[in-house]
Amino acid sequence: MDGETIYANFGAEKYQHFAPGLRDKTKNAVIPKSTPQISESSWKRPVLVLAVFLGLLCVLLLGLIIGLYVNLYTEFETKGELTTKVKNLTAEVNSNRNALQSYMAEMRNMPTSE
Repeated sequence: MDGETIYANFGAEKYQHFAPGLRDKTKNAVIPKSTPQISESSWKRPVLVLAVFLGLLCVLLLGLIIGLYVNLYTEFETKGELTTKVKNLTAEVNSNRNALQSYMAEMRNMPTSE
């Protein structure tokens, strides 16, 4: 059985109850050569190219997301370190200011020797 007969008989059994003589009439039907035939290779290549492109795009996006996450995490970590340093320096400035104020108060209360 050649390919033309297969296509000519396709679906004939399905509609047998509507037209009982349909199968007999389609047995000898000839499909014109101008009918476009879709070969497997004609659609597989574009689909394969599209699948590879989308796969590479997914890998690229995943890499960008991971890179941005790492960058954001290090910035938060740096911000935490800087916040700790600012708190320590503020405490040190406050203690030095208090020490200076107490020193100045002692200097004012010292008797002057003339």
